[in-house]
Amino acid sequence: MSNNFYKKCNNQQIFKRISILGLIMFAFFLPIILNESGIINSNLDKFEGEEERKVLKSANGVSNLFEGKLDPLKITDFGNLYNNSQDISLNNQEEIELKYYLDDDHNWTVSRIESSVTDIQDTRNWINNSDLLSTTSFTIYQTIENPTKPYSLAEGWTGLQTLFHSGALAIRVHFGYIDVEEDEDYVLISNNNSETRFYDTGYKTDYFSPWIYGDELDFEIWSDGDVERGNGYSINYYQIYNESSNFYINNQDWGYINESYYRSEYGSGIVENNTAMYLEMFSTLWWDGVDFYSQYPKNNYTEMYQNLTIPRGNVIDGYIQFDYYPEFCMDSNSLYIYVAINSKKIYSIYFGDIFTSGLNQWHSTNKINMNLWVNNSNIFDGNINDDMINISIGLKSSSGSYYSGYENGFQQMIWFDNINLVLTTIANSTQDGINLTINGDPFNDIDWGRGNLNQIGVWDSYPVIRTVSTTSPDLRFTLDTKLYGYHNTTSKRNQQNNEGILYKILNDGAILWEFFHNFYMPPFYSDFEFIVHKPLNWEILSILDPTFISVPFE
Repeated sequence: MSNNFYKKCNNQQIFKRISILGLIMFAFFLPIILNESGIINSNLDKFEGEEERKVLKSANGVSNLFEGKLDPLKITDFGNLYNNSQDISLNNQEEIELKYYLDDDHNWTVSRIESSVTDIQDTRNWINNSDLLSTTSFTIYQTIENPTKPYSLAEGWTGLQTLFHSGALAIRVHFGYIDVEEDEDYVLISNNNSETRFYDTGYKTDYFSPWIYGDELDFEIWSDGDVERGNGYSINYYQIYNESSNFYINNQDWGYINESYYRSEYGSGIVENNTAMYLEMFSTLWWDGVDFYSQYPKNNYTEMYQNLTIPRGNVIDGYIQFDYYPEFCMDSNSLYIYVAINSKKIYSIYFGDIFTSGLNQWHSTNKINMNLWVNNSNIFDGNINDDMINISIGLKSSSGSYYSGYENGFQQMIWFDNINLVLTTIANSTQDGINLTINGDPFNDIDWGRGNLNQIGVWDSYPVIRTVSTTSPDLRFTLDTKLYGYHNTTSKRNQQNNEGILYKILNDGAILWEFFHNFYMPPFYSDFEFIVHKPLNWEILSILDPTFISVPFE
């Protein structure tokens, strides 16, 4: 064994090393050779004369001057219990109990436990406020309609109406209906800066506009003057966010960038009972004398983002996942949702695919594992403890084309929720958020992912229970455990468990001292030894087995 158990006492000791696995009953017959003066002779092989050798060999049978019995000697058996490469997994900050079995029948006790931990892997979502916080909107019931029904057939703008709500940060209206000539006549909404923020055509009912910043909205109809189509529009109520709405409640965790030539917007809200945030991108609106056209300049984008500090070592694995709700989305693959880390795109979804999967309903990307990311090999390089990590999710245009006749061609509005960046990283045992302990004792960190713990005590229960705990939501590691066991006993005169020792004084003055020790090796223990406590004035020169073969000892 690597560490010997030496009991501190006023006796000298001899001990025997054994390295055998298994459950074996041992009986040791140990003759100790001394001369009549109490001085130990040398090993039998060192006797010079052949006759002396024969005398001693036969003395065990008949030739002796005196024989007797003495009190027993104290003997301590030692063995180690190894349990290596234990794969430990803890979830949801739970505690688990590890059980190590002693030999309860023979009263083995543990005096020291050494634990070493390697490959500490922490898995968690690093996004702050992933589920987003709730806002409060206010509903105001008011009817707003174009003045004449059917709306005017004159070419040009008709039916200007204004909605003003003092203190509103953002407004959206609910149309009872929109009823104008498809792709020829249009209903438009402008903000208080006279910037167009919505237009639509055709026939729709029970329909929300997008959220539009400001406290004033203007409504108009553009008509080509050719065909009398319908009644225009009817708004039956509208909703607002104001200072008491917590409209900016998520801004403390989520920043916003607008790199769009035309104004983009974002905000917080509730969609089908989900707290969420939206990103909006508006196009420019062109009129060529016949039709309206939209344009999203190439590489324009708007995004929400977080800057993260992740105090960990190497990244082992990871995934991203988010939910999205397309309220306004054009059927074109020149626009897309993207996720980027440190300005490197790792995932994207084209609007054409989103449109096909269905508007006005929640979708989930499910887990997008790291091996599927674009540029995944260049995202995390080595230890990330000192790195600032930026993660962003946004809307982007890739072509700069002009669009006409597309549903939702002018405004794009996507809601997001449950944005997760889950990384499996190497961690230290004592870090905040890890706090790995055994029976409440912390490890000593050696390096990223490695630590050790040595504990001294008395463990004599069956089994030894080790309680492992962590504050991590998901922690995995490999544990090596070494238990130092011992068992106190005494020497026997025979194999019937009669305590004591036997001795014979031989004709030549030598003393033959013998005892039995029944050494039981518990299952799973190894690296055995036993220590015999003897009087101080006995110097051991040789130990013989029952066949008089010399046995090595220290």
